[in-house]
Amino acid sequence: MPANSGNAGTAAGTSAPDGTGIVTEEQVQKGYVYMSEVAKDIFNTTYEELVEYFGVEGKFDKEDYSDVYKTNMRYYKWISSENPHNFIYVNFMETEPGVYEISAYNTSGFSGTEAKEKYL
Repeated sequence: MPANSGNAGTAAGTSAPDGTGIVTEEQVQKGYVYMSEVAKDIFNTTYEELVEYFGVEGKFDKEDYSDVYKTNMRYYKWISSENPHNFIYVNFMETEPGVYEISAYNTSGFSGTEAKEKYL
């Protein structure tokens, strides 16, 4: 895949979109609850749809090829503005050329169980 480093909206050396990923602590925790309990089919949710939900581009972490899934993967964070150690880490799998859908996600720095108790 050719690099697209001339575009400010992409990560250096890749065509992956890149943003700050910064949202409020409440948005991070509600986002986790949305993904784990509310969304009907989270694993068919595209990167663009998750960006629309959060209102900001995710912070691009890395891109690689998965030998297990035989496809490209991209990894993003949506990070709390109040505590940068609290974030949602989301893995996206390329399901067709240029389309990345959620394949996995997890919390870091906060309890998903507590977030569910608070916001569900």
